[in-house]
Amino acid sequence: MAMVVGLCQLTFRLRQAKSLKDKRRVVRQLVERTRARFAVSIAETGDNDTHKIIRIGLSVVSNDTRHAHTTIDRVLQFMQDAHLAELVDAQREVFAWDGTFDDAPMTMADL
Repeated sequence: MAMVVGLCQLTFRLRQAKSLKDKRRVVRQLVERTRARFAVSIAETGDNDTHKIIRIGLSVVSNDTRHAHTTIDRVLQFMQDAHLAELVDAQREVFAWDGTFDDAPMTMADL
């Protein structure tokens, strides 16, 4: 049985932010509330020095493609319903992984 991985990158616009401190407050709320409600891995992934744009990445691991899509859909709705920032883009990919790597295995020496 393959492991199903769902990835999603979200971009939010934060019109009311006047500083990075304002942005960090909203990011913290979005990330902590989402993490508390859903079994996903989530973090700010880009535009760290831009106070009007928030970029967040999240992932979900499942054994069912439908479950991965549904979880991402619910997270997106939850974050939009929070009304903390305007969602302007969401890119998602859900794929099954059979446990094999295309490249040679990485060793500790490669790190």
